[in-house]
Amino acid sequence: MTAVCAAGFLVAGGGPTPGILLGATPGPFVLRDSDVIRLAVDGAADADAVFNGSAAAMAAGGASPYALADGMDLLLRIDNGLEQTVLFSAADFADIANATATEIAAAINARIVGGRVTTPGGILRLASDTEGTASRIQVTGGSANAVLAFPDAASVGGGNVANLRAVEVAEVKAVVETAIPTVQVEPGAGGVLDIRTVATGPAASVQANAATAAAFGLDTALHKGTASGTAPAVRVEGKDPGAYANRIEIEVRAATNGSPGAFDLLVVDDGTYRESFPNLSMDPDDARYVERIVNDVRTGSVYVRVIDQLLEGAPVPPPQIMILAGGSDASWGSTTRTSSAPSLARRASARSTRCRSFRCSSFRAAPRLLFTRRCSATAR
Repeated sequence: MTAVCAAGFLVAGGGPTPGILLGATPGPFVLRDSDVIRLAVDGAADADAVFNGSAAAMAAGGASPYALADGMDLLLRIDNGLEQTVLFSAADFADIANATATEIAAAINARIVGGRVTTPGGILRLASDTEGTASRIQVTGGSANAVLAFPDAASVGGGNVANLRAVEVAEVKAVVETAIPTVQVEPGAGGVLDIRTVATGPAASVQANAATAAAFGLDTALHKGTASGTAPAVRVEGKDPGAYANRIEIEVRAATNGSPGAFDLLVVDDGTYRESFPNLSMDPDDARYVERIVNDVRTGSVYVRVIDQLLEGAPVPPPQIMILAGGSDASWGSTTRTSSAPSLARRASARSTRCRSFRCSSFRAAPRLLFTRRCSATAR
């Protein structure tokens, strides 16, 4: 499982909102060739985003029987993995000098990982298990290939995703936004899909058709925008993927300088104030623009990054407290690789003095809001 950033939203009100369709299943998504996301947007007819992938494959140069000999080998590489060796033994064949395609396929399939051999029409066909542009297979050598005659050149897969059985949210975004330009796709907290209309207001709407692949976890209800209301204004996400950031809170206070067009942002980790960023602006041209200050590589946050959602009118987030959620650690089988959150705390310790000087000792209550949508360093 891929590690996922914890994320949340600071909200602001006043402007029109888009229609928003949230998935219930986190990526990566397990798909089949020609699976679709079918959407009706803003009252228009259904439009399809189709996902395709084909496996790299190659055929042997001739039909069986094949004149192999005991101890011959075949070397191959699948999906740019390590080179694998198949050693043929006379014990695997009724007569190795007259080996059938079925016998050779069984011998190869018993010894390789990530690929398979079939025998259409009595011809050996070697293919990767991966379907998509990351699929690749190559016979790199071995004495048996003088008999089997697989091509020397690598074969590569095709499609519009790298691997149909592990389609990432970023790939869904590229496919859907190309096919249906009236929506935007971003990763939600926990790796789910966040699909929203480009248009805003009561006329904006998005609805998934039942033909949409179940793997995406999209409901078929109609999701409409509104004329005005609270909307996500600033997405905040853990600086690094992992569950560590699920304990981070973001507090918004009225600006220290008293300006109604500014706000203060504080980062709380495990109940302790760690960072403070006073007098932030939602105006990209302002020297204290929220992205410019919080994401600064030298003086910005070591805990979080922020992404302005570019709401119409650039409304300022009111006082609130938001908890990051949806972060998870990477795991392979029974092994889980956890994030090194303590190192973040040590790196941030020098900045805690700045926080202590910034009214952090007096916690002021604010409405507690929980928003758990998108998480991606590149998402808007």
